[in-house]
Amino acid sequence: MLSSLLRATIFFFTNMVADWHAALGTMATDLHHRRIGPRGVMRAWVEYIGSLAAACTTLCWVPQALKIIREKQTHGISLITQAVFTVGLALWLIYGILLTNWPLMISNAVTLGFAFLILILKVRYR
Repeated sequence: MLSSLLRATIFFFTNMVADWHAALGTMATDLHHRRIGPRGVMRAWVEYIGSLAAACTTLCWVPQALKIIREKQTHGISLITQAVFTVGLALWLIYGILLTNWPLMISNAVTLGFAFLILILKVRYR
């Protein structure tokens, strides 16, 4: 399960980076032809920063999940904190679905998968 989540995450973010490069190239060309002003380029950078932040906060859970699976110990993780965090991610996912915001939906869905896995392992290895 973890390897398929990791593969899906890598696939998503690889395609996202390719889309960024294409979008930035188009905007640079359009800016040269004066069709898009500085705000268009700024918007691309905002999307780039947001997507990079999503990648960082999503992928940061991979080492934690792997460590728990390898060591079968979760004594350093608070059950209440992990449960509240998992519920919060589920709510962020619902929010992204309601907005039809794909980066928000996918990054929170993948992070929710990792957080839920860690929560299950916390309960299992008490």
